[in-house]
Amino acid sequence: MGYPTLDSVLAFKDNVPPMNSHIAVTDCLKSEGNFLLHHFIINHLKANRPVILVGLAQIFNHYFLISRKLV
Repeated sequence: MGYPTLDSVLAFKDNVPPMNSHIAVTDCLKSEGNFLLHHFIINHLKANRPVILVGLAQIFNHYFLISRKLV
């Protein structure tokens, strides 16, 4: 499952976080968070746990301003 070294550092039981917990993955110019997404998705799917993936291309304020125009 996932990356064994990362699993050992995180020390989650069965390599998945506890139920009803949330994980937010953000990245920056120095390092991408894609490998973390793959790691958590693989581990959750193999453990038959639900996965919700949300990706936003713009900052929150962009969507907020658009929603105000639509009302």
